[in-house]
Amino acid sequence: MGSPCYLAPEIVLSLEEVNGTYGTQVDIWSLGITCIEMALKDPPRHDMEPMAILFDIVNTDSPKLISQTIQFSPELISFVDTCLQKDPQQRGTIKQLLNVMIFLLSFFFKKKKTKKFIH
Repeated sequence: MGSPCYLAPEIVLSLEEVNGTYGTQVDIWSLGITCIEMALKDPPRHDMEPMAILFDIVNTDSPKLISQTIQFSPELISFVDTCLQKDPQQRGTIKQLLNVMIFLLSFFFKKKKTKKFIH
C-alpha cells in the first residue's frame, strides 16, 4: 500500500473494493506530495496517525504549497496544485507535467535567467 501520506484519494477509496483499479494518475498525486515535502521538509499530514491520514485524504481539500516563511513562485504553486487535484481526470498528464518541469528546471540551469522559484 505504501506510506499513507502519499496515497491518492482514489487509492484510499479503492481499499474498500475487492479489485480497486487506478492508473498512473496516482503517481502524479504522489509527485505533488513529494514536491511539498522537498519544499517544506515534511509531507502534508506527516504528524497524523495513519488511519487519520486516510480519512483526511478523502474528506478534506487537497494539500497546498504554503509557507509562512518562504514565498514560492506562482509557477511552482500551480504545478503542485495541478498534481494534487482530487479528481484524477483533472490532474495533469505525465506529458503535460514533464513539459512544465522542463520549463521550471530550465531556469535553474541557464545562467542568464534570474527567475527564482523560491524567494
